[in-house]
Amino acid sequence: MNTEVFSGSTPQKQCKSSLRGAAYATSEVTITSGLIISWDRGWDDKDKQVWGAEKGGYEFDKLEDY
Repeated sequence: MNTEVFSGSTPQKQCKSSLRGAAYATSEVTITSGLIISWDRGWDDKDKQVWGAEKGGYEFDKLEDY
C-alpha cells in the first residue's frame, strides 16, 4: 500500500485577492493515494476570514481505480 503524502500551500499573505472583500487568499492542499484535501480561504486586511471553509478543507475520496 502506498502511504506517500504530498502537501503544499501558498505563502502566508502573499496571494493577493479581492474576491468577496478579501485582501489575500490562502490555499492548502494534501494529496494521498486515496484522498485529496483542499482548503481555500480569503482574509481581509485585518486577517479576519471572509470566505471559505472554516473548520477544515473539502475532502475528496478516491472511489475507483482507473
